[in-house]
Amino acid sequence: RSDEAVLKNYQAPSEVSDFAEQTGMNDKGKAALYRGEPTFLQGEAFKKKCLSKGYQGELAGGCMLSGPMTGPLGLPVAKMRIYILKIDDPEFVDNKYTTAAHEMLHIIYKRLDSKDRKRVDDLIEKEIVKRPDDKQIMARVNAMKRLKKNYQDELHSQFGTVYRDLSPELEKHYKEYFTDREKVIAIADRDGLTTRMRRQDELSQELTELNGKLTAMQGQLNSYKNSGDEAGYNSLISQFNSMVGQYNTGAAEVRQINSQMIQFYK
Repeated sequence: RSDEAVLKNYQAPSEVSDFAEQTGMNDKGKAALYRGEPTFLQGEAFKKKCLSKGYQGELAGGCMLSGPMTGPLGLPVAKMRIYILKIDDPEFVDNKYTTAAHEMLHIIYKRLDSKDRKRVDDLIEKEIVKRPDDKQIMARVNAMKRLKKNYQDELHSQFGTVYRDLSPELEKHYKEYFTDREKVIAIADRDGLTTRMRRQDELSQELTELNGKLTAMQGQLNSYKNSGDEAGYNSLISQFNSMVGQYNTGAAEVRQINSQMIQFYK
């Protein structure tokens, strides 16, 4: 169906219209959102629909799922649905807006033809290269690779909802779907779930990098010890212990966030 047909025929509930207005979507963005027919789910139903079986530590406020259905010509087409966690807690309630925009952009990405997807993927890759020190980006990329999922798709939604100062070409792309993208970014800056997701991603990447350094350093310490190089060992051990302290502090914060979110989903 065309965007015009979707906008004409879909009777958006007031809360769904509110998603579009509060996040600064234009008609193309609204049409993509409405295609997903956003639905609120309570805790247990949300966990079953949107979280993996071992959800401890997994943070999500929504998901976009697609499945086969029969189109008007009797041919199979992909039907996409947006599900959003029903939240009443004031600290987290604004996440519904960030989530709606994030999932809308997943629908946009999946509807791109091969030429446009290649163009957008190239813009995403250039944006990643621009931000080599952004641990959240690297954590998302690595997580998607481990899960054998398309990280460009995930970062397309991530850049569009929480990042400012994008390349002019990428900003132009998002302007096809937002009249004022700053609205959704401002919400993401304050909503309790998005900020925790961001911190969890940053910590995950920091701990991965620290673990690699500690492993290499432990090997060097063992070498000094085995060779009887006391001076070399002493020159390195204080730095090693300091990094172990950093690792333990970060790991404790991850456990704290995970504990908070397990309780939150309960």
